[in-house]
Amino acid sequence: MSQLRISAIVPYFEAHKTIENALRSLIEGDLPPDEIVLVNDGSSQESRDQLEGIVFALKPEFPALLVVDHQHNLGSGFARNTAVLHAKNDWIFCLDADNLAPKNLLKSIARFIDENVGNNVEIVSPERLIFFDDRSETVSHTWTFKNSILTSEEFINRTVLPRSSGNYLFSKDSWYKAGGYPTAAGALENWGFGLRLHLAGYQTQVVPGTFYFHRIGIDSLYTRESRDMERLSLIATAQVLEDASRLPSKLVRKLLNARKARSWLSKIKEPTLFNDPKLEFDEGYATPREEMPPAELEGLEGMLSELERRLNRR
Repeated sequence: MSQLRISAIVPYFEAHKTIENALRSLIEGDLPPDEIVLVNDGSSQESRDQLEGIVFALKPEFPALLVVDHQHNLGSGFARNTAVLHAKNDWIFCLDADNLAPKNLLKSIARFIDENVGNNVEIVSPERLIFFDDRSETVSHTWTFKNSILTSEEFINRTVLPRSSGNYLFSKDSWYKAGGYPTAAGALENWGFGLRLHLAGYQTQVVPGTFYFHRIGIDSLYTRESRDMERLSLIATAQVLEDASRLPSKLVRKLLNARKARSWLSKIKEPTLFNDPKLEFDEGYATPREEMPPAELEGLEGMLSELERRLNRR
């Protein structure tokens, strides 16, 4: 078994309905993390009380569960940075409070790192995100990632990226050198951190055959903020221009165009910044439910149901 020591971080805000299963999916994995650092980012007293009850019940089974409280809601970027600062290990795995990790996820990632010692591995991602509907517990679509090296133009013109998901493993050293999670990016904190990692020169390694379950159908931060795509596009523009000195001047000029700055994020399925049909992307792709092979869909939903049943038996 791998000797890799992993700190799992979990940002928490009003997520008392889903947090127990998220934590249990880590604790009951084939290779549990060495510790879990949960940051409560100024939740209401009701949500805080429910979280305390869940943590109290889990502590005998997993004593290395640390809860750090923000007295006020500072935002997801702050919460993630606080968690990393309190983590004692050099490897950090982030799991959102409404997502689920399959039993073999951390074990597979740790094995990959052990097999690639000396290859400058700093960021390791599951190969797939399995999006499931919170209400019906059915798979809605998937993201599949590939190992590839992107230019800055390609990174910004793509949504299906490992570092857009936010739930992957990274070294604490890469977090320091990239400058941590942006704290003024709202729902784009994961995308902004991924951009910082990219501009700092880090590449993501994808572990074949691995995945995690990403919950949709809830009123998440991104769901709320994406209702105003013009504002979100301006936030993304600010994140990009923060590192303008490391970007091609052509890209910076386009983002300084007021109309482009307000609209490009909502049109990101096309090469909107450059309008160049020759731009090809091989970083990943999305597959809607309707296009998935029936046997694959049945298998994924079966794994999801089994995982939920196992976690809910407690």
